Amino acid sequence: MYSKIFLSLLCSVSLLAPNFAAAQTPESSSSATAPSPSAPATSEQPAMNFSPILPVKIKPRQEGADGMSKAAAPITEEKEEQIDIDVETLALLVTANDGSLGKDAWKNLSRVNARQLISETDAPKNPILRDLFVRALLSDASLESGSAPSSESSDKDLFVLRLEKLVEAGAFDEAFRLYRKLGATTPTPLAAQMGIDAMIGNQQLGIACLESKAMDPSLRPTTTFWVDLQTFCNSLLGPASGPIDLEETQRQANAARVFLTAEKFPVPSLLKDLNPLTSVRVMTLARTGAFDKTAPGQSSFEDVSLRTLGLLKTYSNPETVFGKAVAAQWDKLTNITESSEKSAPESSNTAPTAPAVSEKTKDTATAQEAENSIEPAPQPLDSLTNPLEYALSIFLQSQRDGTPIAQSIYDKIFSLTVNLDYVMPNDEIMNRLTRARDNKAAGDAVMTGLQILNQASVEKIHPVALLKVLETWNSLGLSTESGRFAHNLQKSLKVK
Repeated sequence: MYSKIFLSLLCSVSLLAPNFAAAQTPESSSSATAPSPSAPATSEQPAMNFSPILPVKIKPRQEGADGMSKAAAPITEEKEEQIDIDVETLALLVTANDGSLGKDAWKNLSRVNARQLISETDAPKNPILRDLFVRALLSDASLESGSAPSSESSDKDLFVLRLEKLVEAGAFDEAFRLYRKLGATTPTPLAAQMGIDAMIGNQQLGIACLESKAMDPSLRPTTTFWVDLQTFCNSLLGPASGPIDLEETQRQANAARVFLTAEKFPVPSLLKDLNPLTSVRVMTLARTGAFDKTAPGQSSFEDVSLRTLGLLKTYSNPETVFGKAVAAQWDKLTNITESSEKSAPESSNTAPTAPAVSEKTKDTATAQEAENSIEPAPQPLDSLTNPLEYALSIFLQSQRDGTPIAQSIYDKIFSLTVNLDYVMPNDEIMNRLTRARDNKAAGDAVMTGLQILNQASVEKIHPVALLKVLETWNSLGLSTESGRFAHNLQKSLKVK
C-alpha cells in the first residue's frame, strides 16, 4: 500500500514540476535573488536539482522496502544551517529601473510605525494606485533599528504583512517570489500560510501541496486554512485525481470535486461572500465551474476583493461568459495598459471636451501619440466650476509648467467646496503626508496617500486633499504615476 502511495506522489511531482518551471518569471538582474539551493551529490547518487522552495524542506533518500527514492522529513542528525537574515528587509525591487521607491521609502519611520502604516492600508482597486501599492511593498528600503516581533507575539512582522498585503492585492506572483527569498530560513506559521496562499493564487497547486507536506508540523496549526489544504492535497496527490497521464487541469478539477463533496459547503449566492473563504475553497469552486452558468453584471463585482477576483480569474474557465466577465473586471482594476488605453490622454489637436469614446475614431498616429503622453490639452480654468475638475486641471498645469501650487489656489478650491458633500481627511493624516514629503520618504507618502484616497470613492474625496496627495507624489519622483492618475480621473469626470 505504501509503495502505491509513494509511486503516486512521485508521479504527481513529475507531472507538476514542468508547470512549476514554466511559471518562473525571470526577476530583474538588479534584484538580488538568492540562488536556488540543491541537494548535495554523493558517490551513490547523482546531484539532484530541486525547486527554490522544496530543497530546504525535503531531503532525498534511497532507502525503503521497494528500493525507491523517497521524500523524507529532515533527519535530526543533519540539521540545516540557518542563515541569519533580517526577513523584514527582504525585497524584490532594488533600483529605480526595477520600480523601487528607494532606500529612503520608510525614512524616519520606526519598524513599529512602518508595520502599522502597512497594516492599515488597503489594496486599492485602481490600476495605477495598485501598482504604487505593490511597488511600495516590494521596494528594497532601509529600516530603522529594531527587530521583528518574537514568535510568541501576536503581531505580524513586516515580511508577513507585506506578503499578506500582496495576496490581498491579488499580486500572487510577486508574493510567491518574495516568499522564495526566505531561502533556507524557516518561515513563521503566518509567513508559511501566506506563502502557500501565494502559490495557490499563482496556479502552483502541486508545489503548494508538496511544500505544506514537507513543513514542520508546528508551522501547520489546525486552522480551517491548513485543514482545507490537507484535504485537497490528499486528493490531488492521490489516485482520486485520476490517472497520472491525465491533463493537469483535469486532475485539479477531479481533486476539487472530491474536496467539495467531502466538505459539503454551499455555493455562495453572491460573489462577495467568497471573500472570507480560504483560497482552497474559492479555487475549488472556480475550478469545478460552480459559477460557469452565471452571467455577472458590473454590480456583481462590487465588494469582491482583489484576492478573490484573482483566484476566480486564475481558475475559472476563460471560455465561459463568467470567465470572460471576471477577466474583464480583473483587467479593469489591475491592468495599467488596459486602463491607459481606455482613457488615453488627448493629443494637443483634440478638443478637450471630446468624450473618451471618440478615441476609437482617431487614426493610428494620433492614437499612438495619445498613449505615449500623460498631458491633456490646456483648459481654461476660469470656465471650470466643478471643484474636483478644477483641482485636477490645476495640478496638471502645474506639472506641465514645473511650478508649485500657490496657497491662493487652495483657498479658491475651499471657496468652491462650501456646502458641498466632500470627505475631508482629518488633520493627523494630512500632517503625516506632509512629514513624508519633507522626509522624502516615498513609501510612507504612497501608503499615507492611499489611506487618504481609500476613505471614500475618489470623486468624493475633498479636492484639496486629492491635490495635496498628487502634489506630494509628484515632488517625490512619481510624476508619471500622479499625472496619469490625475488625467484618467479627469477623463472619467467628463464621461459622467
